[in-house]
Amino acid sequence: AADTDFDMEQQMRCITLEILYNRRRTEPDRPAVSNLDLSQLMGRPREHLEFTIWYLVQKKLVVRDDQSSLTITADGVDYIEQNHGTKVRRRLTAVS
Repeated sequence: AADTDFDMEQQMRCITLEILYNRRRTEPDRPAVSNLDLSQLMGRPREHLEFTIWYLVQKKLVVRDDQSSLTITADGVDYIEQNHGTKVRRRLTAVS
């Protein structure tokens, strides 16, 4: 069960970063996403996202603004682009 917990947490981080990445890219004038919007987009209670958000903030992949909304950082963009590609490649490799 611990393995699935780790996998689930890593997945939550990636989904969070993807949401923030897309927001930054498509709405550069409004790049921040509130915790409430994030929990609704992910279909998860806000309490379930606290560890995920804490981790991403500590790693400086996301930052909080004055309203506690989240925005992806340049490091977060680099992280998601590098790791997203790796996962896709791994999946393709597994298929072939």
